Amino acid sequence: MRHSGTDLNCNRNKIEVYFNYILSIIASIFNIKHMEYLKNSRWIDLLEEEDLAFIKRFILVSGSLKDLATAYHVTYPTLRLRLDRLIAKITVFDSHEIEDDYERVLRGSFAEGKLDATTFKQLLRAYNQQKKELP
Repeated sequence: MRHSGTDLNCNRNKIEVYFNYILSIIASIFNIKHMEYLKNSRWIDLLEEEDLAFIKRFILVSGSLKDLATAYHVTYPTLRLRLDRLIAKITVFDSHEIEDDYERVLRGSFAEGKLDATTFKQLLRAYNQQKKELP
C-alpha cells in the first residue's frame, strides 16, 4: 500500500508530538525545565538534591559504606544498590558519547531505576526509529 506525502507528514507529526510528550514526562522526573539545560550542564548540575545530599553524606563519613548505611538506617546491600544506581546515573550524565538529550535523560531514568528494562528498550527503540524517519 502506498502512502501519500500528507499521510507520512501526519504520521511524523503524531510521532513528534508523542516523543515531545514522553520527553516532557522524563524531564519532569528529573525536574528539568528545559532540555537545552542539559547541553550546557555538568553532570553534577543534573543530579537531584537527594543525590547531592547522598554524595555529601558519603564524603562526610569518609567513604565508609558501613557508616553511611548506619546513617541512613538501611542495610549495606540497600545502600550499595543506591550507590551503584548513582554511579550509573553519573556515568550517563557525564558521557560524551551520548550527544542526544532525550537519550541521556532516558538512560539516566533507567540507571536510577525509574524505568524498567522493557520500557527503556521500547522507548529507546521507538525514539531511534523516529529519528531515522524524520528528514
